Amino acid sequence: HDDRGIWPLYREVSHIPLMVHTPGVEGGARASALVQPPDIMPTILDLAGVEIPSEAHGHSLWPLLGGSGDGTWPREIAVSSPALQVGRGREGAKLSVTDGEWSLILGQDGAVEPELYDLSADPGETHDVASAHPSKVDELRDACHDWLRNLGTSEERIAAVG
Repeated sequence: HDDRGIWPLYREVSHIPLMVHTPGVEGGARASALVQPPDIMPTILDLAGVEIPSEAHGHSLWPLLGGSGDGTWPREIAVSSPALQVGRGREGAKLSVTDGEWSLILGQDGAVEPELYDLSADPGETHDVASAHPSKVDELRDACHDWLRNLGTSEERIAAVG
């Protein structure tokens, strides 16, 4: 907890590099794709030749590692949050949603106004530009709400986010 509230999921907290070593794949490559922890299990299953269950929320990283695939990556946003889909979060808790170029910080239950940061101009997320870019706020909020729906989150919980 700091002056920005509980769970300040800004880039310094939520942007964690993922390094992967895979036998038979030349190292040293870098991908800028947005990945999340749920992508690890499908990757391991894919590498082991095991079918990925349809209910898995992640995607195999194999196409990013130089494996088969058309080079496209299905994840357009990454979300970092407390466990919103299963119940009420801590009062004042925030979540972040990013498309890699912009970062939107949302509160729960109307606790805070949305904060928007242009990551190319402000990688330290110090200058909130939400009031200057309301359509980007709406776009990222809608993408986050769709993501929560795909997880099976109740509409009541989705409405409480931002």
